[in-house]
Amino acid sequence: MFDEFGPEFYSRLNEYEQAGFEMQLSYTGETDSLHLGYSYVKEIERDNSELVEAVALSSPEQTLSLLYSHRFANDWLGSISLFYVDDLRWNFSAASTVPVSWADLKLARKFKTTNGDLDVSLQLLS
Repeated sequence: MFDEFGPEFYSRLNEYEQAGFEMQLSYTGETDSLHLGYSYVKEIERDNSELVEAVALSSPEQTLSLLYSHRFANDWLGSISLFYVDDLRWNFSAASTVPVSWADLKLARKFKTTNGDLDVSLQLLS
């Protein structure tokens, strides 16, 4: 069996509801761009606490992402991305539900060749 829940559990998922909001802000200039994304999702309480408890941690309550990029004069592009994901059980049997955050740094350049474009990038993840 794929997990510890049977078909009767999945047939009741229509009883589970979430509500929330999402926002995005973006700025694009000549050489710089900035993007901010945020979402908040909360389960709506129902009488079936077993279902709510089992499914509630399957999506994070809050997520946040921030991207800043800069295009240099010599066609190089540099960017930094920051991410935050609130408590989340990646699958139903996961023991840990701690928040996760990480950053990405990227330096990239596109080269024109006779056969098309060649993209080269170096990316660091933490």
